[in-house]
Amino acid sequence: MQFFFGMFLSDLSNHQPTLDFVNSRAWVRRFVPPLLMFIGLWVASYPEDHADWMLWSQQLKDLSTYVLLMKQDTARFYTGLGMDFICLAIFLSPTLKDMLSSKYLLWLGKNSFAVYLIHGTLIRTVLTWCMYGLTIPDKVEKEVDGKIEMVNGPGLHHRGYAFMAVFIPLFFVLLYFLANLWTMYIDPLCARWTAALERVTLNESEKTTSAPAHGLLSQPPA
Repeated sequence: MQFFFGMFLSDLSNHQPTLDFVNSRAWVRRFVPPLLMFIGLWVASYPEDHADWMLWSQQLKDLSTYVLLMKQDTARFYTGLGMDFICLAIFLSPTLKDMLSSKYLLWLGKNSFAVYLIHGTLIRTVLTWCMYGLTIPDKVEKEVDGKIEMVNGPGLHHRGYAFMAVFIPLFFVLLYFLANLWTMYIDPLCARWTAALERVTLNESEKTTSAPAHGLLSQPPA
C-alpha cells in the first residue's frame, strides 16, 4: 500500500493543477494538514500488543475487523496507514516542508539508514557495557531435584538513573558519529564494489549472448 501511495504523492507533487489548487487556497494549507497529522499520529500509535488496554486502541482494533482479513498484522497496517496521513499532511503544508528541509534534519535523514544498520549492535555492546558493566555475575550453587548444580547468578542491574542520564545522550552522539562515518566511507565503497560486480556480470552476459553469433559468422559458406 505504501508503494502505491508514494507513487500517488510523487505524481501529485509534479501535477501543476493540484499544486495551483493547494497554493491558491489558504484554508487547505492551514486547517487540513494539522487534522491529517493528528489522525496520522493517532492511527500510527496503535500498539503492537495489548490493544485492549486503552479505549482508543480497542476501537481501532474493532475497526480493523471490518477492514482486514483474518490473521493480518494489524499493528503494521495501522503504522503504514498513519504514515500515509502524515506524508499527506506534509505534502499539503509548505510550513512543514520548510521545517523538514532544515539542514540538520536532512543530515539526520542522510544517516538514518546507517543508524538502522548499526544501532542494534551498539545497543547490545557499548550501551549495555555502560549501563550494566563488563562482567557477568558468577554462577551460584542451587539445589535442583535434590542435587547441587551451578546455575546463573542474579540478573544484571543497571547502575542507576544518573548513569542513564549521562550515557544515553552520549550513546546517541556515538551512534550518529559512527553512522556518519559509515555514510561517508562504507556506502561509497559498497557502491564501487556493486558497480564493479555489475560491470563484470554484464560483460560475462554479453560474451555469453554474443558467442553463438560470432560462431555463425565465422562459418565458411556452403
